[in-house]
Amino acid sequence: MRSWIARHPLFCFCLASAAWLAILYAAVLNAPFVYDDIDQIANNPALQSWHAVYAQFILAPVSFTSGFLGSGGTLYRPLFWISLALDQHLWGAEAGGFHFTSLLLHWFNGLLLFQLLRRLKLPLYVSGFATLVWLGLPINTEVVAWISGRPYLLSTAFLLLALHAALSYARSKHWLPLAAFITCALLADFSHEQGLLLVALLGLAYLANPSLPGARKDSRPWIVLATLSVLADALFLLGKFAVGAHGGDGSHTLWSVGLKFWRYVQLIALPIHMSMERSSVAPSNTPSLAALLAWAALIGLVLTALSLRNRAPVVAAGLATLLIGLLPYCGFVYIYQGMAERYDYLASIGFVLTLVGGLLLVPQFQRRILLGCLGIWIAWGVWRTIVRVQDWEHPLALYLHSLEATPRSAFLQKNLGDIYTAQGDPHQAVAAYTRSLALSPNDPKTLLNDAAALQQTGNPSQAEAQYRRVIELRPHDSAAYVDLESLDIEQHRFDDAIAMYKQAIAVNPNDANAYFDLAVMFQQLGQTPEAMAFYKKVLQLKPGDPQTLSYMSKLQGPAQ
Repeated sequence: MRSWIARHPLFCFCLASAAWLAILYAAVLNAPFVYDDIDQIANNPALQSWHAVYAQFILAPVSFTSGFLGSGGTLYRPLFWISLALDQHLWGAEAGGFHFTSLLLHWFNGLLLFQLLRRLKLPLYVSGFATLVWLGLPINTEVVAWISGRPYLLSTAFLLLALHAALSYARSKHWLPLAAFITCALLADFSHEQGLLLVALLGLAYLANPSLPGARKDSRPWIVLATLSVLADALFLLGKFAVGAHGGDGSHTLWSVGLKFWRYVQLIALPIHMSMERSSVAPSNTPSLAALLAWAALIGLVLTALSLRNRAPVVAAGLATLLIGLLPYCGFVYIYQGMAERYDYLASIGFVLTLVGGLLLVPQFQRRILLGCLGIWIAWGVWRTIVRVQDWEHPLALYLHSLEATPRSAFLQKNLGDIYTAQGDPHQAVAAYTRSLALSPNDPKTLLNDAAALQQTGNPSQAEAQYRRVIELRPHDSAAYVDLESLDIEQHRFDDAIAMYKQAIAVNPNDANAYFDLAVMFQQLGQTPEAMAFYKKVLQLKPGDPQTLSYMSKLQGPAQ
């Protein structure tokens, strides 16, 4: 059996890794759209049209929330949106199909990593073991189980493919792998800004690439590869700025770099409490003894990696990958969310390599003891991964368990309120929105949803007060006007409803909800011509809208 596996390593690893991921991630195929998925996928009609995808996501950037740290700015990740559009055309509105694609990408990244480690001369079973451990790390569940985390899957896939192409070119000097390299470098950049790390990973691959005993490495092909990688980055940045994408308005957080780095390492090693939103627990960017000690430990880790380059190359490569993958997210560049578990995806490869490489250095007896400890850690991690994937299957559990790790997250409290609203529990929703507003008092979306929940619980005066707060905060957003119009209709204040309708269409003449509410009001008042006119206006803005057509059929009565 061992000899057969040695003759067919990739085939055997394909089967083993597929079975491994099936055990760990089976529940994810039943998970719904959650969090950013709702707006980016479920409620995004642009994904249904390739022309809209081209116009909105290839020729233009996408705005990200400004509610975290500073301003979110805009980002340019066209391949991410193209992948979502492909899923939309393949699977329709079913979240399970999108999850299957993400899981397939994670599996594919495992195959690429396994082959890369083999090409760097790691033993077969060491390569397979390290890759299986990485595939099952709990910290990676966010990237795999959250569809909106797919940019990290895509960029990692193209980074690994680019490294394979680089090794092939360094060996053959042929133009074909060179063309593959530049293509993958560009695709990595246009999937996620993480692709810019390719230059650093190339340097690591050059140092880790074994050469013939006594032979000197030929650095010329690597210089060519590095030059092309920089060129690919320049083309990406040129395209990004050409479409108008710009980074968020925030400063570097250099004091907190060490604290963030070690917290990310802790999240990989000890994922006791996990959260899908960690901006509220990002270390403060202030000078302190803890910040200095964290910086000192980080510098010590860099020096350790350098000192182990010859004595323990696998450990050194693992530490270097960990540093390369994590440091950009630790404060050297502005990150709009501050911290997130998904930023560990690429870096966690380095963590696993460090562990496995360290085991290879110790004597046989000690190795057995450490392998036993590692086995316990892996078993615990398997349990944490399965439990976390089940959380993604049930959004209420996802938010509640995330709040155990980050209880001061206004965004999680707001989303928890949205789940309670969807489940028909407005009282629990109001409680969640109240906690969210205590942390972020002026968030318009939370105020708007809180007002709607208050309206459902029979508190029209409090609901009206919240609607009017939103109007004060966003006088040019028609949503609050429309909702207040609906409240006025519910309270039979028809003149006030008409006044709100006029303000809503003055702000946004194409808000179909404003026309629909007025149509319903006139229908209730028995004024059929007025109601029909507004329904027709809704259909002009939303052709074929089933709710409008249903109301119109009731208005017209049974066919004669």
